[in-house]
Amino acid sequence: MLRTRHYPWPFVKDVRLLRIRRIGRTSVLLEMDIVDVDGAEQLLVFGRLDLDADPEDVFQELQLLRP
Repeated sequence: MLRTRHYPWPFVKDVRLLRIRRIGRTSVLLEMDIVDVDGAEQLLVFGRLDLDADPEDVFQELQLLRP
């Protein structure tokens, strides 16, 4: 769970932001749909603590880097 993984862009199907409102606060999560080499699909979900940055900022950077 706490290891670094590398997914080349062809394995990344989608990247999106998810806004969740709970207990009067809005949280933003970054979601990535990944397809492994064997064809298995995964949903990766990252919050502010996982990214050590605002998920909205990371999303914008990924959009600029994505081919």
